[in-house]
Amino acid sequence: MDILRILQQLATALQVTEKMAASLVVLSKSGGSLFGISRPTPSYRNVILALELDICDVEGRLAILRRRQTVEFRTPDAGVIRELLWGDGRLLGKTLAHGADLLGGRREGGRVVQFLGTNPPPAKGERRRIETERVVRDALLGAEEYLEGFAERPTSALKLRVLFPEGRFARTARAEMTPPRSKLRTIRPRIGKDGRAALSWTIRNPDELATYRLAWNW
Repeated sequence: MDILRILQQLATALQVTEKMAASLVVLSKSGGSLFGISRPTPSYRNVILALELDICDVEGRLAILRRRQTVEFRTPDAGVIRELLWGDGRLLGKTLAHGADLLGGRREGGRVVQFLGTNPPPAKGERRRIETERVVRDALLGAEEYLEGFAERPTSALKLRVLFPEGRFARTARAEMTPPRSKLRTIRPRIGKDGRAALSWTIRNPDELATYRLAWNW
């Protein structure tokens, strides 16, 4: 049996484990327990999970979504990474991936889960850097737009960054969390040496299953 087939089977098995783990996360946060059963150890954690939205034109019709993460594998049978996708617009062309192979995906409500397989399989405690890049069309046409990040795994740092095209920038911007556990924060854009404005937000040890959003008006 080849490595790709093994990774695809692991992705299928991971779906069941993830549903159990998500239920136990909610239960543990509420202070409860389930017959003394502890939460399963996640197969990996994110040392860094960084999302960058590079807006290519002033109309917001074309953008590049880059995802960079450093992953530490915590179990010997790890090797499949989940990547969550959602939002407006449509993808152009193929997803580019570095450090992992695209195994396929499925829809979970309003989100699409993309499975990535590391090859060769990692050892327990090993770290890998994985990058994906997608071109999105007609996703940022409103007067108010946003970039969201979701900490599905234990994560040391979640980074959100929006890069605006030259000639257009955010008039106002804010950082939000759902469910709300902190006050809204005003984010000020910074101008780079290339003349492009950027918004950045780094969250240390983000809550699992919480959504973090950089929203702006332009």
